[in-house]
Amino acid sequence: MPRPIVLLLAALALAAPTPGSAQSTAAEREQERVERAREQEQERVERARELERDRRERERERAQERAERVREQAEERREREREREQERREREIAGALDTTVTFDARGTVNVSCPGGDVVVTGTDRNQIVVKARTERGAIRFVSSGTTATLEPAANRGCSDAHFELSVPAGVHLVASTWSGSLIVRGVHGDVEAHAQSGDIDVSDAGDNLEVETLSGDITVEGVRGAANIHSLSGDVSLNRARGDVDVETVSGEIGLQDVVAKQIRAHSTSGDLEFAGTILSAGRYEFTTHSGEIRLTLPANVGAQLSLSTFSGEIDSAFPITLTPGAHGIGASQAKKLNFSLGQGSARIMAETFSGDVTLSSTGQR
Repeated sequence: MPRPIVLLLAALALAAPTPGSAQSTAAEREQERVERAREQEQERVERARELERDRRERERERAQERAERVREQAEERREREREREQERREREIAGALDTTVTFDARGTVNVSCPGGDVVVTGTDRNQIVVKARTERGAIRFVSSGTTATLEPAANRGCSDAHFELSVPAGVHLVASTWSGSLIVRGVHGDVEAHAQSGDIDVSDAGDNLEVETLSGDITVEGVRGAANIHSLSGDVSLNRARGDVDVETVSGEIGLQDVVAKQIRAHSTSGDLEFAGTILSAGRYEFTTHSGEIRLTLPANVGAQLSLSTFSGEIDSAFPITLTPGAHGIGASQAKKLNFSLGQGSARIMAETFSGDVTLSSTGQR
């Protein structure tokens, strides 16, 4: 055989696969498949482990959040309990009351506040609304439907208090305070208002008004019935009165404006006295002060008999004076007393001061 053919056959023999090499290749492929399966299983297991770790971590976080919320809620409860306990302790020291009760429109209401202010307002509702507080001491409020009482609790103090009530407008009101102010608005029944060292302010009063204070000022704005007002060392101002008037103060001034009354008695020991209002036929008007001036502003058409006197002051009249028989004017070093008539009326006006002037003015003039 020629040599090239021999070489070709040898090459073909070498290139042809043998049975043993084919088996080796299949085993390798199987090994690779098993290896891949093992790797995939490991990856699956690892992913499962990671998912489990994530689940457990989330569960721990949720558990921590729940525990934190529980702690916060418990702390909030403890804080609320502490606040309620603090409020309870404060209420033991400071009184507070906020209540509403049904009440008779013509009942009687008693209010006493020794150490604070009182505000009473009349309304058209048949109920009492109470809003009261004290910095120290407890508050007592009782009501039977026809009689009500608001005051400090028995044997307890009442400092820096504020009692505020709304009541039916027609009730009989008895209100008092020692060292605070007293305000009454729109109570049209009988009103009794008393204070020691505080001011009293009454507006839109009704049937009968009785006001008394030791060292505070008194202001009354609008009263339809009789007014009895007394102060030891405070000023008195009465405006828009339509009933008989009795006013007295020891060391304060008295001012009466827009007063229409059948009878007026006004007396001050050491203060000025001023009146402007209507003079009714057959009315009786008495104005006296010891060491103050008296100024009377009368209607231009007034009809009255007048008696004016002063010891060390002057008498000045915007009206013409016609002396009645027996009237006289004594020298400046002695008492001056004038008796005379104005118009045809039967009213009587007496004005007397010891060391002040007496001045008569006509409406619209000084």
